[in-house]
Amino acid sequence: MKRITRKDLRRLYEPAPQSLYDGIHEALADLPEGKGKKKVKKKISTGFILAAALLALSAVGFAATRLNLFSSMTRYANSIVPLDGAEELVETDLGHAENEWATVTVEEAAYDGQGVMVLAKITPKEPEKYALFNSLYTDPGEEFITSSGPVELPEGTQATGDLEIINGSGAQALYIAGKEVPIPEGREAAEASDCPVYREDGKLYYTFQNEFRVEGRRDGKEILGFETSLYTAEDGAGCFSDGMTVDALAQEDGSVLLWCDGYAEETLPDALDLNLRVTLWMGDDMRSLNIPFTLVKSESERVARYVPEGDGWIGDHVKVREVNVSFTKVRAYLTVEYEYEEQLDEPMGVWLHPYDTEGNAITTGSGSCGGPGDEEGLDFYRQWEEMQSFDEIPDVIVLDAVVIGGDSLGQCACRLVKSE
Repeated sequence: MKRITRKDLRRLYEPAPQSLYDGIHEALADLPEGKGKKKVKKKISTGFILAAALLALSAVGFAATRLNLFSSMTRYANSIVPLDGAEELVETDLGHAENEWATVTVEEAAYDGQGVMVLAKITPKEPEKYALFNSLYTDPGEEFITSSGPVELPEGTQATGDLEIINGSGAQALYIAGKEVPIPEGREAAEASDCPVYREDGKLYYTFQNEFRVEGRRDGKEILGFETSLYTAEDGAGCFSDGMTVDALAQEDGSVLLWCDGYAEETLPDALDLNLRVTLWMGDDMRSLNIPFTLVKSESERVARYVPEGDGWIGDHVKVREVNVSFTKVRAYLTVEYEYEEQLDEPMGVWLHPYDTEGNAITTGSGSCGGPGDEEGLDFYRQWEEMQSFDEIPDVIVLDAVVIGGDSLGQCACRLVKSE
C-alpha cells in the first residue's frame, strides 16, 4: 500500500470548492484562540517553565521595539516565539501600490535565510463606502449578512479512489468501483443511503457539505474582497515548502493587516527578490496590485546535525537516519530523515515529534513530508517542520514516532555531532 502524503492529499482533492475553505473557516471561527493548534500534555520541569517565561518576555519586547510583524506568532497557544534579538532582522517600509479602491503597503518583513515573514496593510480609499472582507481570513461578525446552503458540483469528471462522478450538461453519472449506481433524488435520500452526492432540479450537489455565503453588509457598504500571495520574483512561483500561511486582522479604521509566512526546505540565497500580490475584487471586477521588494539575510543561521543513539530503530518498522536543524532568531527548521516500512493499519504513515531530554514537547508549526513515490525521487522519507529556536543548541533531541491519527510507536534520542 502506498503511503498517503500531504502532496497525495492535495492531488486527491483538488480542485476543492471555495465553500470547503469557507466551511473550515466558519467552524474554526467558533473555537477559542489556540484550539486549532497542536497540544501535547507532558510533565513540565522547572527549567521549561523558566524558558517559557523568558520567551514570553521576549515577545513583550517585540511589541515595544517594532510594530506588528511577530505579533501573529503569539496570538495562539503553543506558538513558536522568536528569540530576543529577532527584531533586528526586521526591515520596514518596503513598498506600496494602489488603485482607485485601496492602497497596499508592505510595512515590515524579516528574512532569516530559510523563512520569510511579511506584514502588509490594505487600506480602502473610501472606508465609508467599501468594507474589506475575505471569509478565509476574517470573521464576518454581526456586520455582515450571511447564509448557508448546499454546494453545487462543478462541471466535469471527479475521481477519488473507487468513486467517479460525471457532471455534464448532457450526462450525470455516479460510479463506485467501476459500477454505475443511481444518483439519489434529494438530500434526504442521499443522507439515508450515505451517498456523497444528490440531484435536485437537474443539478448535482454535495450531500455532506454546506456553503457559507456572505450576502452583504447591514450598513449598506459594498464588500471589497481581497486575496494575497507571496512569490519569488524570478519565476513567479513560490519557494515555500508548505505554501504560505496567511493571517489577517481587521482594524477599526477599515483597514486590514495581513501576515504572510512561509519557509523553504533548504537554505535560500543571501538576498531574496519577492513579489507581494494582492488581488481585490468587487462583484466580477477583479484587479491585482504587485509590490516587488528585496530582503537580505542579516545574520548566518546555526546549523546542527544529529545522529540517533544506538541503531535508530523505533519499534520494528521506523528507523531514524539523521536529523538536521537550522537555528535562527525567528525560529528553527527541523529536517528528519527516516526509513519506514508501510503498514496496512497505518494508511497515513507516521510523524516524528521532537522532545527535549526531560520529556517536554518542543513547539512545532507547519510541516510537510516526502518520500518514495514522490517527485523528489527519495528512497527514504524526509520530514520538514518549523520549530521553536533556542539560544543554545541542545545536545540531544528526542523523536517520538506517532502513527498519524493513532498512538506512539516509541522514541529515539538523537545526539548532536556537528554545529556551525
